[in-house]
Amino acid sequence: MNPVTPKQRQNQDIIKTGKFQHHKGFFLIDFDCIMTKNQLVTVMRNYQLVEFKSGGEIQYREVVFWQAAIEDTYLKIIVYDNNNKVVIKRLHDLTKPKYSNDWFLIEDEVLKDELLEFEF
Repeated sequence: MNPVTPKQRQNQDIIKTGKFQHHKGFFLIDFDCIMTKNQLVTVMRNYQLVEFKSGGEIQYREVVFWQAAIEDTYLKIIVYDNNNKVVIKRLHDLTKPKYSNDWFLIEDEVLKDELLEFEF
């Protein structure tokens, strides 16, 4: 039997709380950088990757979700940019305060729902 290291124990706590679950063909990811209905992220489905760059620039990319993992204190996602034909890896530091990330993975339907609810 292998001893459990502190890093493994921390990752298991995240999995046990339901914040990150991997199932066949999809993930349940309950972190603020993931904006989907029911926090469900489906492998090989299209999403929007919204990135906040220095100088206030906001970049939108249409991506296909490939993979996610918890490594140490980071959520790691791997997506494929449909337009630029490149693989993109992004990390989200789970120890940072809520909503302090510089990217979001957003489902199109959630983005449309948010825009429809916005009052002018």
